[in-house]
Amino acid sequence: MPPRMRIAIAQINCTLGDVAGNATRIFDCATRAIALGADVRLVSDSFDDAANSRRIAGHEVIDLRASVPLTGGLELFGRVENVFDRTYETAAGYGSPGRGVF
Repeated sequence: MPPRMRIAIAQINCTLGDVAGNATRIFDCATRAIALGADVRLVSDSFDDAANSRRIAGHEVIDLRASVPLTGGLELFGRVENVFDRTYETAAGYGSPGRGVF
């Protein structure tokens, strides 16, 4: 898995000179942090056939996700796909699913 950048906000009472202890506290806070993410898909107008006669309108779709670590290596995860419930097609005549919550 490629490395990920993680940003966590926490108030940590560090001890002056205790580099190892402070690093452990920071690592513990980062591993307990809530992870948030988003996907944005922007698709321009396109055609659905070789003759370029069946136009498909462009669209944008936003997905959100969040997870929080629990105890014992468990993680609570949730996501919302198509947040704004956009109607779009990826192939002419085939609609897209609406908003999904998992």
